[in-house]
Amino acid sequence: MPRKLVLVGGGHAHVEVIRRYGEAPISETELTVVDRNPFPVYSGMVPGFVAGQYKQAELEIDLRALCEKSGVDFEEGNVTHIERDSLTLDSGQSIPFDVASIDIGSTVSGTDCPGVLEFALASRPIATLVAEVDKLLESIDGTAPIHVVGGGAGGVELAFCLEARLRKVQAGQTQVTLVTSDSGVLSSNPPAVRSRVEKALERRGIAVLRDAQVSAVARDSLTTSNGQNHRTGATLWVTGPASHDLGRTSALPTDKRGFIRIERTFQVTGYGNLFAVGDCASLAGMKKAGVFAVRAGPILDGNLRALLQGMPLREYRPQDDFLSLLNLGDGTAIGSKWGVALEGRAMMWLKNRIDRSFMENYR
Repeated sequence: MPRKLVLVGGGHAHVEVIRRYGEAPISETELTVVDRNPFPVYSGMVPGFVAGQYKQAELEIDLRALCEKSGVDFEEGNVTHIERDSLTLDSGQSIPFDVASIDIGSTVSGTDCPGVLEFALASRPIATLVAEVDKLLESIDGTAPIHVVGGGAGGVELAFCLEARLRKVQAGQTQVTLVTSDSGVLSSNPPAVRSRVEKALERRGIAVLRDAQVSAVARDSLTTSNGQNHRTGATLWVTGPASHDLGRTSALPTDKRGFIRIERTFQVTGYGNLFAVGDCASLAGMKKAGVFAVRAGPILDGNLRALLQGMPLREYRPQDDFLSLLNLGDGTAIGSKWGVALEGRAMMWLKNRIDRSFMENYR
């Protein structure tokens, strides 16, 4: 009987495994992919979509078509539980496996804050953000600012791209306000990056509400922990990654935030035949950034093949630093690495080239 390899989720690393399987199938092994969304979104291009730089189809991967082209079975569904040799879907269906890998990304933190689920548009699931953001922008009348909650890279990039989009369609009628619980934005980034971003925010007229912990969100307002109430035309919730429940409900080893603990081979700690990769996984030195998941793809593919063929597995060593490219929504970007930051159209040209090259691999 052929061995069963199952990929849970169509994340950035898994699509590379699928592509490589199509080029070189694994001997005596059937590959099945399970995902509730047959059109996963490439996160790196979402801010550009918000700014009006890309169409929705340009940032979606047709997972079903990619699987069909690669000779892979695709099962549409949501995995609710994983055992050592099988997984269960929300439909009740059970799928056995010899080897499996999890690449389901993350959700967004702080959604237990009162009113967030009812009145804010969260950055996760990404497919929901992409589907809803146009309708949200069409509903804005310009009488109250849009609030983007989250002072990390995701919130900052989204604030810039929203401002650029509104400047095109409303001539800047609506104010964009960035809300951060820190004293400034991008607190974990090098000073050169923070300085350029702060200057760009001021130049673009994006207000920053600092040291502001949001305690409640309503349809037309948000409240901070100091009791201040702020009128809002819309609230976007971009507060950083949080773990899905799958690791906990499946009794997999997790860190204190609920992310699945893995070894440097991407094997789940204590499991020989189960892997996890990308934002859902926890490994020292591996940040929650798309570049880590993309670069993990070839190593994951090699280790899955090695395990199935009885060969030694390779250890993954996260890079100490990586090229970060922040889309400012106006045709420019800020690029940074090793503490050096550059800004301009050349940086956006580079980001666009990298993103489109990645997507071309899976068309």
